[in-house]
Amino acid sequence: KRNSSMMDYIFTGSQFDSDFCRRAFGFSGETLEIGSARTDVLFAPDEANARIRKLYQIPTEGKILMYAPTFRYKDGDCSKGCEYILIADFGVIKNALEERFGGEWFILLRLHPNVQNSIGELCLEPWVKNATAYPDSQELVAACDILISDFSSIMFEPAFVHKPVFLLASDFDNYVGKEYELAIAYESLPFARAESNGQLAENIRAYKEDEYVARVDAFMEHYGVKEDGHASERAVKYILDLL
Repeated sequence: KRNSSMMDYIFTGSQFDSDFCRRAFGFSGETLEIGSARTDVLFAPDEANARIRKLYQIPTEGKILMYAPTFRYKDGDCSKGCEYILIADFGVIKNALEERFGGEWFILLRLHPNVQNSIGELCLEPWVKNATAYPDSQELVAACDILISDFSSIMFEPAFVHKPVFLLASDFDNYVGKEYELAIAYESLPFARAESNGQLAENIRAYKEDEYVARVDAFMEHYGVKEDGHASERAVKYILDLL
């Protein structure tokens, strides 16, 4: 409430964002649906793509999956702190990706900031890169070809540019029942959902681009999404016009 009282405007990326900001922040000022400046990089990804590949030693012809799950509270109790439980079987996922899409695949693991300092050293295959410490998640999304998540809002960002998104959540009932109330009904999401690695592999192999793009477009239209790569320009123009 204190922060909201100091704000005159909030830039948002959709009607849904505007409504959510009003509820979540108790904001009563003006919301401007100009798009999210941070997502502009998704529409012009070449520079970020080259930077990520160089840093993590991924060849130009290699394909990139980003796995970006959110955290869990220990025993579903926020007073006990956060933890990360590895659900994904990277070998199963890699095999399914190479069978469906061809090429050599590399995986970027992007853990939530709440658990990045509590998981110790991860023992990863050479083709799995721990990108948790990379400072800008948007650049990772810009570089990846496909994203897998569970409940994180990062799932929407690759979808803005029609990159495939798959969901893997083996603990849906526990997560939603004990930890969070989801802002959007899970069953309404345009992404294939899986409760196991085997089901995820099946979803990857069954992916049909035309059907996926149609679902994503309908979803974005329903929520009034305004992301098109020019949000920064509109934000700057609005601010300059105020001055």
